[in-house]
Amino acid sequence: MTTFAYGVATIGVAVVLLAAGIGKLARTPDPEHMAALGLPPRLRSVAVIRAHACAEILLALALIALPGLFLAAAGLAALALSVTYLVVAWRAWRSPEALRCHCFGADDTRPVGPAHLALNLALVVASGVTIAGGIDGFFPARDLHPAIAGVLAIPALFAFFWPGEGERRPPDLDAHPYLRRPVPAGAVVIDGASRDLRELTKAGAHMLIRIPRLGRDREYVEAALPSWRERLPRVTVSVTSGDRGGAYRRLGMVGAPSAVVLGADGLLAAGPAMGYNGMSELVRELARTIDSQAEGSSDRTL
Repeated sequence: MTTFAYGVATIGVAVVLLAAGIGKLARTPDPEHMAALGLPPRLRSVAVIRAHACAEILLALALIALPGLFLAAAGLAALALSVTYLVVAWRAWRSPEALRCHCFGADDTRPVGPAHLALNLALVVASGVTIAGGIDGFFPARDLHPAIAGVLAIPALFAFFWPGEGERRPPDLDAHPYLRRPVPAGAVVIDGASRDLRELTKAGAHMLIRIPRLGRDREYVEAALPSWRERLPRVTVSVTSGDRGGAYRRLGMVGAPSAVVLGADGLLAAGPAMGYNGMSELVRELARTIDSQAEGSSDRTL
């Protein structure tokens, strides 16, 4: 292969890892999201997530600074990481649940799809080319002109830090914690039966909870359910086991555990809340609202 091909692959992998590490450090670690992706508990702690981000940054620098066989060794480490990422993305894509990605530290809430798989596959291929370059004696700091490196790095960084229209969070999911937009079309599975979202609101306010199939998060939520129901006497609290017509995605419940509240007026009343802590805070806020309504000091509708 040509020096340019080795350079494209090496700089590409380095930029992706650098962007991923910086993105992870810039974001608040989300162990619940890691659990939803099926990662074991020992890999979900905040310390491990931070250490992983630092390792990605160091590996990115090594890919640029190391020559020959040392570069090949760094490329091998990048290949191991990229294959792991591809497997995780594949499992998430094959999951019956619409799992969000946040791939490479990006602020991306779309469910994992073919585009994520393609990016991970490209990283695997580029890592392989980097290994070949190291074996062939390629040395980025010596063989790749800084101007060429800059030309290759700038668009890659732009692509990672400037998401396209399809990657940006829908503003109506983040603009305000209590959204007053119509309940979307779709259905969820409650107690084994498919229930239409809009039909549920006719019986009053309804809190829908999505929990993972296994793990501590499921145990935490199940243990908290009795107290949550007691604190929200005017809200029906239901655990869902699936969705129809993309209901989870439309409600913003892109991971588990998560919760959203449908108002009795046919509008979304609260959420989505992500993770056990976020759901607990949502219950506390709703309980305060109900108490305020009882005292006549709140005009918020549930």
